[in-house]
Amino acid sequence: MNYYENLSTELAYLKQFYTYAQIDTYAKGKPEKVVKLYNLTQPKQVPIGSLMGKVHENNILVSSPDGWVPVLDCIEKVKKDLYTFEFASGKKIVASHDHLYQSPDQQWHYARDIPIGSTLLSENGVDTVINILPQSKQTKVYDLSVNHDNHRYYTNGICSHNSGKSLVMMNIALSWLEQGLSGVYISLELSEELCGLRTDAMLSGMSTKDIRKDLETAELKVKMFGKKAGKYRMKALPAQSNINDVRSYIKEVQVQTGMKIDFVMMDYLDLLMPVSTKVSPNDLFIKDKYVSEELRNLAKELNVLLVTASQLNRSSVEEIEYDHSHISGGISKINTADNVFGIFTSRAMKERGRYQLQCMKTRTSNGTGQKVELEYNIETMRITDLPEDAGAVSAYNKPNIFNSIKTQSKVVDDSQEESGKITAEVQSNKLKQLLGQIKQG
Repeated sequence: MNYYENLSTELAYLKQFYTYAQIDTYAKGKPEKVVKLYNLTQPKQVPIGSLMGKVHENNILVSSPDGWVPVLDCIEKVKKDLYTFEFASGKKIVASHDHLYQSPDQQWHYARDIPIGSTLLSENGVDTVINILPQSKQTKVYDLSVNHDNHRYYTNGICSHNSGKSLVMMNIALSWLEQGLSGVYISLELSEELCGLRTDAMLSGMSTKDIRKDLETAELKVKMFGKKAGKYRMKALPAQSNINDVRSYIKEVQVQTGMKIDFVMMDYLDLLMPVSTKVSPNDLFIKDKYVSEELRNLAKELNVLLVTASQLNRSSVEEIEYDHSHISGGISKINTADNVFGIFTSRAMKERGRYQLQCMKTRTSNGTGQKVELEYNIETMRITDLPEDAGAVSAYNKPNIFNSIKTQSKVVDDSQEESGKITAEVQSNKLKQLLGQIKQG
């Protein structure tokens, strides 16, 4: 007997999140419970800032071109150069200058590069920018980190970008930990909790959702890894910190733990400010020149490997091979760095769970121009060598999500916008060899 024969609309909606068996287990043949679940899971328009502090206690989903995607974290930042975009639909969005929006041709564009008349991907297909009002004042903005390989979601119905360039650095760090090196991961962008959650997923082979459901198993797996690996510390510093802030934290770790630090992961260069001179944040070339040189000097002072990251510029979006001109801020970063890697992936590659690492510059090996194709596991955020069967794909298993009722949110802008990131990840034997050459150099 079909207890829910008059609830086709409700069932079709709920099947986006749950299986029929899960729904029936909850409802136990009572149509009114299906209706209750349907009402509880209806999306709500909420300001991004209202999700602060709620993500970790609730199962929150946001709407995206890929359906409803889980929110991993909500991070508060302070940005100065903002733009208010007005659309033909009547919608408005306040965006930081480095936030990314997607056009109907699937390309990504920084807010600072979008002219009036541009069309952007929206919930209703496309929407047209009819006016842009710049502003220059310190404003709180919010960034969502979502658990989907496409790293995007709708803000006021317009497709926004969230990616994971930080994951590349986390994977490199774990590669070195496996080799017995010890180090620190300093984030100017993500919370310590999110950094820890992602790292635990990589170490345990469990998805972030499964970790929250079974903390004891995750803890055991992480401790087992720690017995044969180097020591590791994570720290979140505010954006616009400088090298002295970084140096102070590292010295604090050394004094408190006696830990010998072999590497420092600095996430990321674009969010640091120089100490040696006062520079306008708008003068990217000069700012990045001083910050890059100060980072290099810190690495020499501490005798450590230092890894940082940078955003790509607009000219990179349609390229399949990166060169120095594609890095935001100009050549000043390239000149200072010993080794530069570009992370490339296309839409087709993402669908197959693939990323490509391109060596753009190296002083200590003959790796310039080499490319390494890697496999990405969306569940654990781990990068590995391709399997012998190169046709294998990384599958996204439908999560078991019936432990609690989920909250779905359509994110709206409240003059507190979420800023963009760049995506990438790393972990392979080939890469280890290349990193080993760098260490020896």
